[in-house]
Amino acid sequence: MKKILAFILASILSALTLGIVAVLYFKEVFEYYKVSDNSVRYTVSDLKDKNSEILLSNITENTLVLMGSSELFVTNQKEYHPKQVLNFSDFNIMQIGEVDSQNIIHASILGSIGEKIPNKKIVLIESIQWFNRDGFVSQKLSNKISKEHVYRTMTNPKIKQETKKKFIERLIELSVDDTELNNTFKTYKAAFVDGEFNPFIPLSASVEAYLYSLKNRMLFYERREKENLALNSGSAYSIDWENLEKSEIQKNKTTTNNNQYGIDNEYYLRFIKDKYENLKNSHNINNDPGYTDLNSAEYTDMELFLEIAKDLGVEVLVTVFPVNGKWFDYTGFTSERRKQTYTKILEITKPYNIEVYDASQLEYEEDYMYDPIHIGVKGWINLQKRLLEFQNNKK
Repeated sequence: MKKILAFILASILSALTLGIVAVLYFKEVFEYYKVSDNSVRYTVSDLKDKNSEILLSNITENTLVLMGSSELFVTNQKEYHPKQVLNFSDFNIMQIGEVDSQNIIHASILGSIGEKIPNKKIVLIESIQWFNRDGFVSQKLSNKISKEHVYRTMTNPKIKQETKKKFIERLIELSVDDTELNNTFKTYKAAFVDGEFNPFIPLSASVEAYLYSLKNRMLFYERREKENLALNSGSAYSIDWENLEKSEIQKNKTTTNNNQYGIDNEYYLRFIKDKYENLKNSHNINNDPGYTDLNSAEYTDMELFLEIAKDLGVEVLVTVFPVNGKWFDYTGFTSERRKQTYTKILEITKPYNIEVYDASQLEYEEDYMYDPIHIGVKGWINLQKRLLEFQNNKK
């Protein structure tokens, strides 16, 4: 009898210990991403981007959401990047996206969190290299898409059924090589669009989305993915933009002096110098006819993003950046073809009556680009001034 009582007592104590450890662990997990500085906002992390709780816990009235791709981190150690310049409490950026974060990925995030963004504003960067023959490559979907964001989009009552239908059918199309993901999206379509009655599907989908969200938050904590980023003193509204630009241009002259294209020296040495002759005309219409395509599915994905924004009443500023004109003239991606892509992107925005920041005419502007496709000193400084205007409803 004593052995039985001892066993029961030990079991109870073990359960209590495990319970206390679990409570303390999850308390640390949840506190880790709920911060008062910008250490989460400027971190580059798929786990952050895939999780509504991490994102929304760090978006305030003073935060402007900026969605883009690799340009958000390529130059983020430069003194002209928002991570360095707009690192204030009275105005900051929630940057969302990294490599392969294209329109369909941003559409899923928008549908998930858009209506809960305090200022209901989003800036979307469009990169013309996305608009190629393939558009978003289906093989990349599994690593980029968030089941939680898709679930929240599909159960968002403010998004029209027609929009949801287009959205989930596009994801079904893209997930054809991932059976598990494809089946999940087909189930979402049946339950949330087609109206097939199965009381277990909404419940199981809700539980799966919660567990998916919890797993991502745990990994974000365990991998310590926050930036080590102390707030700047002062205010974003007192930045001396003229002096900042002058100083950064002077630096840029010494870091782009090993080539004739204004490309960063290290980038040129690493990716171009040894292949320079072979890259001539590599993107011309004969050698690479699919580099851009006016029938690219990426245009439809962009429209889908804007449809979701319209349904949610989110104000959007679409940003169209140039590429390095001199470099792409050399590779055979002609100014005529580039202009066709810029023009079609701009035409897509017109029915939505949204704001556009069009910098496409600055392809040959000195000190504007960092490398062939990512903006540099003038590109980032000009955009940041525009972001402040957008935040304060100025055009």
